[in-house]
Amino acid sequence: MSSEALWMADRRRSWWVLTFLVAVHTCCWMDRYVATILMEPMKRELGLSDTQLGMLTGFAFSLVYSVTALPLGRLVDRGPRQLILATLIGVWSIATMLASAATRFSHLAASRLMVAGAESGCSPCAYSLLSDSFPAKMRGRAISLYALGVPLGAALGLGLGGWISDIFGWRATYLILGAPGLFLALCAILWMREPDRGRYDAATERPQGFSLSEALSYMCANRIFIVCAVAIGALGVTTSAFNGWAATYLIRVRGMTGSEAGALVGTLAGLGGLIGSVATSFIVDRLGRRDVRWYLWLPLISGLLLLPAGQIFFKSEGVLSHLAFLTMAIAGPLYLAPLFTLCQIALPARLRAFGSAMMLLSINLLGMGGGIFATGLMSDVFSRSGANQPLQNAILFTQSGAIVGIIVLLIGSRWIVDETRTSTSVGNGN
Repeated sequence: MSSEALWMADRRRSWWVLTFLVAVHTCCWMDRYVATILMEPMKRELGLSDTQLGMLTGFAFSLVYSVTALPLGRLVDRGPRQLILATLIGVWSIATMLASAATRFSHLAASRLMVAGAESGCSPCAYSLLSDSFPAKMRGRAISLYALGVPLGAALGLGLGGWISDIFGWRATYLILGAPGLFLALCAILWMREPDRGRYDAATERPQGFSLSEALSYMCANRIFIVCAVAIGALGVTTSAFNGWAATYLIRVRGMTGSEAGALVGTLAGLGGLIGSVATSFIVDRLGRRDVRWYLWLPLISGLLLLPAGQIFFKSEGVLSHLAFLTMAIAGPLYLAPLFTLCQIALPARLRAFGSAMMLLSINLLGMGGGIFATGLMSDVFSRSGANQPLQNAILFTQSGAIVGIIVLLIGSRWIVDETRTSTSVGNGN
């Protein structure tokens, strides 16, 4: 049966699979973001430092996420995806709920690291299911819609989490927001039917195997890939530090309650993420077909937006400050999609999955890990030295990541045309 006939026969089920996976992705990011809105009450009750909070939500979380993503990805390629996904949802939901019983830092760390390990398998499983649910010409749209789970989850985790925390406390917040995942895990077992692997792919399109040394050697010699990996991590330092600490800053410095800060940050992050994701999905491939350098120019524009927006947010109040936050939220998707797309262009078919995993490693370790953790560490250092506004200064310091990213993108845009032409010809020969 042709791909078109397969799609016409199963399109309704495929859209339901996508809808369910968006709900799962939203739950995943809700459970991840809720910890950021609860940092201040956890710090007061358990006597935590900003460095410890940065470890919980940043470096340690991202390190475990990055390390476990690769073996879980291999497991997804070989095992029953429906059962694997249901198990992962159940594990991170239970781990989120267990944080409510924490009485010391080690308890919280164990809970959050268990969340990190389980959530790292969510997207590899989802991408595999979507690739077998949608034909090649529709996968980009399906994956773009799946990505909406990030801003939706952020909005729920921050907005709903802050509201529940103000009324019932931070422990009840973990219990309440962890519970929906158990329902989704049950739905995955009882309702979702796994599609046949490779049902829309011709045999000649399936990737060949490769050795680890061969893969690393090729990627280290590919300047486009190096630019993508370094730039996405550097820009991620700035966006992750801001997103991870903005709500705590509003509570600690501007005197907002948890529900007020959560509602504001959740609304702006959610709205900005939706605008950025949808807009980027419409323009990235159109501009890239005109000139391949747009895959670097769009992230460059993102970096140039991040620098003044961060300054304006801290130096102003009211509507202007809110617009600066919205700009930061829009700028995030503006660099992610183009750099991941360029990574796929630059690498041969048999290295694209591994290359994407390495990109995730960069953004998690450098961006989400280094940015959030470094902010907490520097905040403690500035505080001990008696500096004014230690948290604000620490967040602004991470804007150096955007500067590094801009420099790398400018260098890469000078020779990208020749490099991608060579990489594409190599990829076609594989």
